[in-house]
Amino acid sequence: MAKILIADDEPHILLGLEYLLQQKGHELRTASDGSEVRIQLPSFKPDLVILDVMMPPTGVDEGFSACRWIKQNEATRDTPVIILTVKAQESDRQKADECGADAYLTKPIDREALFRTIGNLIGV
Repeated sequence: MAKILIADDEPHILLGLEYLLQQKGHELRTASDGSEVRIQLPSFKPDLVILDVMMPPTGVDEGFSACRWIKQNEATRDTPVIILTVKAQESDRQKADECGADAYLTKPIDREALFRTIGNLIGV
């Protein structure tokens, strides 16, 4: 299956996503903030990244910043990014588009929408 990097600072969200995605056979790594994403991405080389928006170190829009970094980095720019957040305002969706996110989903997690989005982005 796919290699997926999940970044969220809420341990229960990480555990829930890990459980759901491991049940589908995906290989996972987790990060609790944007700096961990930047560290893990080059060595793990995921097929997909799932980012929360509000994470350390900034606490505000860190997921957008990490997404922008992924999409501006030559080695990772083609890696699909899903923003998964509680922020459901249209302005947040626009920020996701501006930073290059490939998909935008809101919490609480809709499992079927998550699986469908992953399938659409990486074909699994």
